[in-house]
Amino acid sequence: MKSHAFTLVELLVSFSILIILLWLVPPAIVDFGETYQEKIFIKQFENDLKLVQASAQATGKNSTVEINYPRENYYRLSCPGNESLNAYRIIPKSISTTNIPLIQFKGETGNLTTFNKVPQVTFNGKKYSYHFTFQLGGGRYYVEVSKK
Repeated sequence: MKSHAFTLVELLVSFSILIILLWLVPPAIVDFGETYQEKIFIKQFENDLKLVQASAQATGKNSTVEINYPRENYYRLSCPGNESLNAYRIIPKSISTTNIPLIQFKGETGNLTTFNKVPQVTFNGKKYSYHFTFQLGGGRYYVEVSKK
């Protein structure tokens, strides 16, 4: 009777392929995790901008988003009249910032209060750069995403 079994060579080839695959997977997972974390951070930042603008309109008091120096890795929301919205948000370590502004929304209208200067902020991640440009005369902004 003939036995159905694998030879030693077949087993060694299978194990070597498995080891190579296991060796390649962790860097891909780490990279995916950092990219995902960056995207979540950008969405949170966009939502915070809308929240601070809405707070300024609702309370009639100027509200701000202050992005601190990159080595401190956080930004602060300040909503006078609605202190429950005040918060500190951590910027992921994989993201660096440039053009660090104070973005202030005027009470009642929600327009930007910076005259003569258009606030801009850039978040540089591992694979993508996110460039926020704010338009004068309104609280609107647009985001340019570019691949590095």
